Amino acid sequence: MAVAVRLDELATSVLDAIRRKALHTERNFRLASGKTSPYFLDMKAVLTDGSDTLRKVAELMLDKIPESATAVGGLAMGAIPIATEIVSRNNAARQNRPLHFFWVRSEAKTHGLGGSISGTLFRGDRVVIVDDVTTEGNSAMKAVNATVEAGAEILKILTIVDREEGASAAFAKLGLTFEPLFRKSQILSK
Repeated sequence: MAVAVRLDELATSVLDAIRRKALHTERNFRLASGKTSPYFLDMKAVLTDGSDTLRKVAELMLDKIPESATAVGGLAMGAIPIATEIVSRNNAARQNRPLHFFWVRSEAKTHGLGGSISGTLFRGDRVVIVDDVTTEGNSAMKAVNATVEAGAEILKILTIVDREEGASAAFAKLGLTFEPLFRKSQILSK
């Protein structure tokens, strides 16, 4: 009971921070998907502001990560602060179940070691993909495809906010488990 209450309090606090700091409704915005929207969620404003919202997001996501997971990652830039905080918090609290993390570049490096994946990802890893905002699922799918190509298994996809514009159906069609912390309908209802 106490854990559920604590998670509810964390979720309420994160939802409030998203509404106050990330939600913009003053004009139409072009999204990464190419679509236009009457609202925009600037999640980087919430994840990098120095408050404890990133910690709370990580704790909410940690509660949804399967015990069998070995790695967390996703497409740069959105996944980097989330995965970093998840792994840091997990490894401090659960030394018997360490995680490592990685990120997928939008374009493969042509110098150094090259490739599209940076950080730590091993063949056979059991991975949770994380994202800040999911619309149609294209960014998360880039991360999924690169991760699978590297020989790892996808356990699930976690996002802070699902804009409810097709990602859930797209992932379900591929047999991928998708779990948002919040949905657009929760963010926009006040």
